[in-house]
Amino acid sequence: MEQVICQVCWKEFKVEGWRKDKAKYCSYKCYWESMKGKRFVGDRIELKGKDHPGWKGGRISRKNGYIYIKCHSHPSKVYRNYVAEHRLVMEKHIGRYLDPKEVVHHENEIRDDNRIENLKLFKNNREHMRYHHAKA
Repeated sequence: MEQVICQVCWKEFKVEGWRKDKAKYCSYKCYWESMKGKRFVGDRIELKGKDHPGWKGGRISRKNGYIYIKCHSHPSKVYRNYVAEHRLVMEKHIGRYLDPKEVVHHENEIRDDNRIENLKLFKNNREHMRYHHAKA
């Protein structure tokens, strides 16, 4: 038997036989703690989230022109835990979560201009379309 130090909690633990060369963690709990923020790609470990060198603070721009913010706990998160920034700005302004039917409109029709003075809230898409037809 051989004494080895856990790479996560620094606790000493005993290892025997073939396992002694590969033992790094005293428990599954420590192993999974060491894997946080990493993912497997084939046979290698790749960093993800804020540990990844390409991390941009959880703010992305999609092909549709809208900006999305990473929000794990938001009730109306969409694509990979992201929420549209214009919806977050409106929620902060009115002090509550938006109903999924509510539509946030960009007055100048520039989708990444998320200033509160450029945003207008509609109860549903029907009201939003009426507004567009009245403008035309």
